[in-house]
Amino acid sequence: MPRFYFDVREGARFVPDEVGVTFDSFEAAEREAAETAAEIRRDRLPTGDA
Repeated sequence: MPRFYFDVREGARFVPDEVGVTFDSFEAAEREAAETAAEIRRDRLPTGDA
């Protein structure tokens, strides 16, 4: 199975994914990346009317 690495950049901060995750397909990896990005966005957005 292919291994995919998901590095994260927040401003000047860069966190490399040194372990990676295996997925059955590129589509599964892409779906996980989109879900994780959405989760990060939800956690980082201000609460309230924004």
